[in-house]
Formats: sequence, C-alpha cells, structure tokens
Amino acid sequence: MSNSSLEDAPLSSLPERPVSSTFPAAGTSLDLAAERGRVTAPPPPVKAPRSGPMADRLFGWAAKGAALLTLAMLIGILLSLIIGAWPAFPSTASASSRTACGTR
Repeated sequence: MSNSSLEDAPLSSLPERPVSSTFPAAGTSLDLAAERGRVTAPPPPVKAPRSGPMADRLFGWAAKGAALLTLAMLIGILLSLIIGAWPAFPSTASASSRTACGTR
C-alpha cells in the first residue's frame, strides 16, 4: 500500500462541470393564459359505499371464526405431538422404583 495522497492522482482530461440534482427548466416559460383557457372535464360522481352495517358484522364474524379455527388447529397439533411422544416418557412410578433399587 502506498503512502501517496489523492493530490498526486492524475487529473481527468474532461472539463469540469457543475453537478446539479435537478433537471434544468425548459427555455420557454409557462403560459398561464393558455392554461386558463383549457377546458377540463368535471370529476367523476362520488359513488355510495358498498358496505353497510350487516357487511361489517359478517366480516367481523368471519375474522373471529378464522382466528378461533387457527387457535383450535394449533391446540390440536400440540396435543397430537404430545400423544405421539408419550411412549418416550418413562412413567414416574417405574422411574422412581428403578433408581431406589439401584437398577437401570
């Protein structure tokens, strides 16, 4: 690694230009009189909302039902895992009697 600084670096052969973060404005100015004369279409009419109290109630029931179904499935998976692993757990009575007798 050399100890040279950036001052020793060769200069570019390209001319230096100022850098701008914005685009230059167009050469012609905006003609406000022409903009005022332009005809614009009226905005579209406002539509009535499609949902009502009954739709909100149905959505609430559906969301609560989905949450309860998810919770029930999670509990079912947990119980299935516990029941499937149950043979791997030694019973408490047989484990304590084995250690008291000194046998494995």
